[in-house]
Amino acid sequence: MIKFYDMSVFKDVWVYLKIGIPGMLMLCCEWWIFEILAIFTGLLGVDQLAAEVVIINLITFIFMLPLGISYSASALTGNYLGENKIDLAKKFAKVTVIFNIMLTSIVVLLLGIFQN
Repeated sequence: MIKFYDMSVFKDVWVYLKIGIPGMLMLCCEWWIFEILAIFTGLLGVDQLAAEVVIINLITFIFMLPLGISYSASALTGNYLGENKIDLAKKFAKVTVIFNIMLTSIVVLLLGIFQN
């Protein structure tokens, strides 16, 4: 029988947990705060709750586009670093940051234009 893992997979697990647990708590706190905000907004009234839902969806839309690009750019940058192409990885990371800033600015400007 082929053994795909052994106890060496648990070596240095505390290093990962030391980074992972605070990150998990940060994401959970963000999620919980949005839920608490929805509960308290619901207590104000239906119109206020509808406005809050629209705002949360707009924030999510604005946030998800650069987030997806950043995830894919992180993978590609990691590949370049693994291939020991440091200069290309730095250039790709800088281009990604600039592209994300431009994309977010365009989306926010379009939303501002269509607001009226």
